[in-house]
Order: sequence, then structure tokens, then C-alpha cells
Amino acid sequence: MALCAGCNSEFTNAKYLTCSICKKCYDLECANISEEQFLRTNCESKSIWECQECRCKKPKNININTPARPQPIDTSFTFSPEANITLRRKPSKNKHDETVCSEDTSILGDTLYKGKNMEPELTLHSLSEMISLKLKENNTSIILEIKTTIQTEINKAISKLRDDIKQEMCVLSSQNEQRKTEIEKLNIQIQNLKTDTETLKK
Repeated sequence: MALCAGCNSEFTNAKYLTCSICKKCYDLECANISEEQFLRTNCESKSIWECQECRCKKPKNININTPARPQPIDTSFTFSPEANITLRRKPSKNKHDETVCSEDTSILGDTLYKGKNMEPELTLHSLSEMISLKLKENNTSIILEIKTTIQTEINKAISKLRDDIKQEMCVLSSQNEQRKTEIEKLNIQIQNLKTDTETLKK
């Protein structure tokens, strides 16, 4: 069974491309095209497909008068497993290179557009997480401050209540002592009266 020149994996089906120059085979993933693109590409376009390695080896100076191929290659078909490298090439006067670059750019258009749109989404998501985290921290701080304030006020109230109770106890204790003294005096008076009464009876 043939092996993919990109990942050295065996082909499990007939969905792969063969380079028209080096005759190496690449699976769809290494060729960087989707199954849908592969299925809708005509046989002629597949037969003239070139891998990235062969395209890089091509000389830059090619006769611009070279006659065009009889049928233009489908622009929706991806020719390179590493198409993003093509986008960073310096402009070339070669018409053939310009055609390939324009095709690669067209193919990568959706990917680049999606990539650009992903950045603000990630930024907004990160910002949302930061705000949520900050709010949680603030809520925790506020709750802790409220708990501390309530506990302080409770401690103050308990301390004042203890002081008031102690003061009341002192007052009651003093009053009790005073009542005891008065009772003792009354007992003495009663005893004296009893004595006087006994004396008078005699």
C-alpha cells in the first residue's frame, strides 16, 4: 500500500493527490484540502496538481510567453499543503507564480477571515472573564468587610450589655446590704421591745 509523503501513513482510501512532477502521493490532510474540495475538483485539475516541495524548486524566471493550459485550474482547489507560506512570498513577475498565489490567496480567504474574527472573540471572552473575576474578588472583599463590621458591632453590644449587667448587679448588691442592715436594726429593736415588755410584766 502507498504511503503519504507528508505523514508516512498508509492510504485507507482513494482520496489522495499525486504530484504531477515528483509523483509523490499526499493524503487530503497533508495536501491541506477538504474532502468537499477534493470531490468537486475535476480530474484534469487533479492531474496537474503540484506539491509544495516541487513548487518551491521551480525556477523563478519562466518565459512569460509560455502558452496557457487548455483549461484553467479550478480556483477552489488547494495546490499546497502549506499554503500559508505562499502568502509571504515576495511578488514575482512570473505570470504562472502570480496565478498560483492568487489561487492560494482565494482558497485561504475564508480561513484568514475566520482567524481575524476569532481574535476579538477571544479578547472579549478574556475581558469578560477578567471582569467576572474582579467582581468576585470585590464581592468577597465587601462580604468580608460587612462580616467584620457586624462582628465588631456585636462585640461592642455584648461588651456594653455586660457592663450594664455588672453595674446593675453592683446596685442590687448594695441595696441588699442596706436592706440587711435595716433588718438587723429592726430585729434589735424588736428584741429590745420584748425585753421591755417582760420587765413591765414583772
